[in-house]
Amino acid sequence: MKNQFSKLSVVAIIALLLFSGCKKETTKPAPTALTSTTTTVESTYFLQGNFGGEAIHLQTTPGPFTASFSNVADTDGEDHEHNVEHHENNDENDAPLVTGTRWSDNSSTDLLSSTTGSIEFRKVVIRVFIAPLTIPQQHYEMLAVGSTTFANAETLNNGAYVTFRDNAGVLWTSKGDQTGSAIAITSRGEFAGASTTVAGTFSAKMYDGNGNVKQLNNVSFHGIAGL
Repeated sequence: MKNQFSKLSVVAIIALLLFSGCKKETTKPAPTALTSTTTTVESTYFLQGNFGGEAIHLQTTPGPFTASFSNVADTDGEDHEHNVEHHENNDENDAPLVTGTRWSDNSSTDLLSSTTGSIEFRKVVIRVFIAPLTIPQQHYEMLAVGSTTFANAETLNNGAYVTFRDNAGVLWTSKGDQTGSAIAITSRGEFAGASTTVAGTFSAKMYDGNGNVKQLNNVSFHGIAGL
């Protein structure tokens, strides 16, 4: 009888231990779920910022472009009147060079009306018969990392020029007073081929040609500039 009781005691103890182990297994905390703050992958090329209080984000692949000497035109297809003025008032060897990147609406076949945003960099150089740098090299040097200014008549078109088309189809440009504005190139790609990558930041005042002005702030961009 004593041995039978002992056997029963041992079985009860083993069952109790097994029950306790199973109970501990079921009370393990659940894995932590991913939250909505998980970061998302950005498009390789983009222009994003805040325009008149609204967030903007252009993600289509931009197109590179260049211009040199007398064929300089805005990305909306209209020559700056102060370009003509400076060609008349300055030595004929003064030559404006332009390199830039342009985002377009792929649903339209008209490049001028489909441009949704562009950033170009301008520089007036002295045209010489034996130039130390080829035009592609000069375009590349215009994309050097660092702060720059916005182009205007007083600086012989040196600096940056920006365009942006809003949802209503209105084209806004940086052609106007840019007191307090800032623009900088933060990185550029290698000097190879007909284009290179360029990235930067800026904040600017944008004008629609009818006296209206809006702020284009906290912009960052990564595009492809022509060489």
